[in-house]
This record gives sequence, C-alpha cells and structure tokens, in this order.
Amino acid sequence: MGCTLQMKASSCIPVHWRVAESPDEKLLEGILSAPELSDLHPAVARVVARRVATVEDAKVFLNVLTPPFCESAHFPDLSKAVVRLRQAIRDHTPILVFGDYDTDGITATVLMEQALRMCGALVSHFIPDRRTEGYGLTESALSRALRKYPKTRLLVTVDCGITSVAEVETLNQNGIDVIITDHHKALERLPSAFAIINPRLAMPKGIDNLCGCATAFIVVRELASYFLDLKYKEFLDLVAVATIADVMSLTGESRKLVTEGLRVLGDPRYGNPGLSELLRKQGIKEERLTAEEVAYKVTPCINAASRVGHWETAYKLLTRTNGKEAPFETEDAWMSTIDVLLAANDERKKCEAALQQRLQMTLKKTSDKVIIAAGTLEEGFHPGVLGIVAARLVDQFHLPSVVCCVKEDGTVSGSIRSLDPCDAVKALEAVSDLCLNFGGHPAAAGFTLKVGKLDAFKERFPKAFESSPKMSDILEYDDELMCPLNEAFFTALEKLEPYGMGNPRPRFVKQFVLLSEKKFGKDKVHVEYFLQDPSDPSATELRAVWFGAAHRVETRKKGDVLRVMFTVSRDRMNSEKFLLRVVDAIRSP
Repeated sequence: MGCTLQMKASSCIPVHWRVAESPDEKLLEGILSAPELSDLHPAVARVVARRVATVEDAKVFLNVLTPPFCESAHFPDLSKAVVRLRQAIRDHTPILVFGDYDTDGITATVLMEQALRMCGALVSHFIPDRRTEGYGLTESALSRALRKYPKTRLLVTVDCGITSVAEVETLNQNGIDVIITDHHKALERLPSAFAIINPRLAMPKGIDNLCGCATAFIVVRELASYFLDLKYKEFLDLVAVATIADVMSLTGESRKLVTEGLRVLGDPRYGNPGLSELLRKQGIKEERLTAEEVAYKVTPCINAASRVGHWETAYKLLTRTNGKEAPFETEDAWMSTIDVLLAANDERKKCEAALQQRLQMTLKKTSDKVIIAAGTLEEGFHPGVLGIVAARLVDQFHLPSVVCCVKEDGTVSGSIRSLDPCDAVKALEAVSDLCLNFGGHPAAAGFTLKVGKLDAFKERFPKAFESSPKMSDILEYDDELMCPLNEAFFTALEKLEPYGMGNPRPRFVKQFVLLSEKKFGKDKVHVEYFLQDPSDPSATELRAVWFGAAHRVETRKKGDVLRVMFTVSRDRMNSEKFLLRVVDAIRSP
C-alpha cells in the first residue's frame, strides 16, 4: 500500500531564543518573604512564581503544605457509584472491571479489581485485544467479555467508556448496570450509565487533569470509608506510574498524587512488589526516584506488553503481592515476567525503529499543517507503536502527526500526537462522521476509521488545523543565570520535582568556558562537553550532554566561551553529581 505523509519542507529546528515573561514581582516578593520558604534559592523562586498564582500555591507546589486529596463532593455521581458497589459486594453480585491495554488502563484495572477484592467483592477483569478489538467498550470486545463472564451484573469501566453510548445502552437492555470511571473527553450525549465518575465533568480547577487510574483511585478512596481493611494509599504508586505514562499535567491534584505515589513506589514496605522489582532489575535506586525515570524505564515496559501482545504479563506483574496471592506457580515464574517485559520493550523498540526508518525513506511534502502516514501491518505499521512514532514525528517536524494502520477488514486505527495550541481531540471532532470511535487528550488521541474512509480522512483532517495557530519554533527559557552553579543551587532545583507535562524542567541560559568536547554513542550522534563556570572558577568542571546534536555542532577548541541553554538533572552515571542537558548552544562573540 505504501504510505503518504503531509508535512512542511524544513526540518524545523528551533533557532530563536526568548526569555519567559517576568514573574509577577509582588508574588515573587511574597514567596521570598514567606517564613516557610526563607531558604529558597532566588533563581528557583523565580521559576516557582511563574508556575503558581499565590504564595499558598507556592507552598503546596514545594510540598511545604500538603492539602487533602480532592473532595468527594466534586464528583456528582460518586456517592451513587459507591452505594451500588457496596450493594454488589454485600450481595455477591458478579462484577466485571473493564479496562484498557495501556499503562493507565492496566494499572487502573489492577487497582480497581484488587481494591474490590479486598472489600470482599466477587470480581473479574477484562482488557480488550489491541489488534482485533481496539480501544474501549467496542461491540466486539464487549461481546467477548460477556461470553467469558456471562454472570456479570455490574460492569465497571476504568480508563474508558465515556463515549460508549450505544454499548452502555446494550448493557442496560441486558440487565447489567454500568459504572463508568474515565478521564477522557465526553461527547455531547453521555452514556446512560448508572453512575459516571469523570474529572472532566467535575467542577474545581485542577481536578480535570486526573488520569484513568487516578479516577479509579477516587472511587477506591471513597470505598475505604466503609471498608477499613482497604488501605487505599498503598495504591498510590500505581496512580503515579499511570499519571506519568499518560503524560498528564503534573499540576494541581495530579502533582500531589504523583508526589505521594513516588514516595510509596520508593518504599519497599508499601510499594507494589512487581514495580519495585522492575526498578531493581533496571538498576534504578528507589531512594532518588524521579518521574522521568519512571517515564523512561517503567512505563515503556508496561506499555510494550500490550504493544506486542503481552498485556497479561504486565497485569500479572502488577498483581504480585508480598503474600501468597501472586498468580504464579513459582518465584522463578514471577521473576521471568520481568524478563518478558524487558524483551517486549526491546521488540517494541525494533518495531518503532523499523517504522521510523521506513517513514524517513518515504516522506512526501503535501501540506504545511499536519503529517499523516498510513500503511499495513505487513509494512511495519504495528498498532502498538503508532503513537510512539507519531510522537517522534512531532519532535522532528514540530507538526501535529498521525500514524495509521490499515487492517485486513478495511478499518483503520490511528494515533495522533500534537503540541499546544493544536488540539488533537477537537481536530477529530471535525471528522467524527468518518470514525467508528475516537478519544484522548489535546496532545494525544486515538481513533478508528470506518471502512473506506482513509482517503476522506487524509483530505479533510488537515483542514481541522487551518485555523490553529502555528506551533512555535521559538526556544523559550526561564532565566539567565548569574549565580554560581553549585550544590546549593542544584539541591534547590530538586524542590521543583516531580517534573513532567505542565511542570517541565526549567531551562536556563549561562555562559561557560569550554574545557573539552567529544562525540559519543552509536554513530557518534551525541555530544559531551566538560565546562567551567566562569562565575565560580574554583568549582569542579560540569558535565553536559547534547543528545542527537552532533550534526549541528561545529568544531570548537578549549577555552572557547559558549552560551548554553540547558536543564539540570542527576547524572545517571553518578547520582551524586548533576548533569547539564543541553537544549541549544552557540559560541559567544
């Protein structure tokens, strides 16, 4: 079949630097003068002042104040859902937890099923097959689920269901009550479910960025009010992993959940045993666990399980307990699941690399608004890597990107990745008549096209972005530093953790003296610098890396002065030291 792409001609490497708007001076002064924040580094205070609205917000952001989790009253149907669950538990009504096959969906399934079982429920789980059934409450997935669990009388969705109007009506007609826990955007018409728990339907600001697992956690936390043996906080590591995997904004309620969840994940006494072992197997130290390490090392393994057809392995890993309840015959069998996940992740990487290479060879310029690539499974368009490859295209071309797999039955499954201000879900709404189903977030969405509608999609979908502002080619940084880059500064920066969507690592600009440089990695595509901070000549040299930039770097000599835009993180080669990650660098005149 081949593939076609719509893209702009240039490589779109940002070259213009711009400092972020100055923080509100009154707010900055209030932060610096607050007794609880008296030791806050001025440069860090300026970053905080740009990311919060009040001094109290700053205290929460920096974990000086710990607010309670969001109130139950924020979710109109929550009490109704809990009453129905308690009734099902009391009456031993068969409950089916219907989840999704990505990290958010699998963790939400594990959380909800285990919590209900702790309460004494008669509960089972079902997750659709990514290749044959697609995402959510599809007709084929629901049919198989009810054949497998014919006694189901209460179905609880996690991370799906909010757009399944027809499917929920079918369940109702068959005498099955439905409780929807989902975080995706709702359509104008809501399903006729018994209860709907969705943070996008809740009112307070800061709650609408909860992931599917976090939404399930809200229900479990409410259940814990009635079942004292349900220690709901021990599920927070699952919530943290899911929030990070689903690239939810680490602000408001999600930031608190991830902060608390990383603490649970880093404590072997309380954390999920499967996750703890997965960390250990990859050499990640739990005492300094960051959201980025979870994003790079944990979530890809869990996601890879479903991407290459092994979601059950991830499920089994996460349902491991410290007692005798693990679904494995032997300890060796449990340990081997981690090897399977790591191997699945390697397989996913190979599929991803092969498809990326194919796309690089077949790019065709037809538009300056969006990239669209489509092909068959035989051509390497594996459903499990579509979203990852789309994200790579966004990184490379700075355009909304769509990658699709044309299935044997003629339907097309696709993934979209985008960047602000382009909204993937709104764009899909403009072509909803071509879709069997769709859903997601502004930055990441998925869809299934009806048979024979791919050509129409290619023609109409780019038009949905015609009124969207062009994604910026400007590199923005937080501050130009005049202070020494010493231990005090680096340690102060760590107070801004966890980093992620909505709370990115701050970018700084500073001048350095070049001590040495070299290219490294496969094909020598990366650059390593050793730099001297001229504002602190007595300080030790700083290591900096610029990934994938070897083709952009001109030869420089020792003693050259470089103006560098960078972020700061712990050095993975030596966690006692800090590493500068170069965003861009130019020779100072």
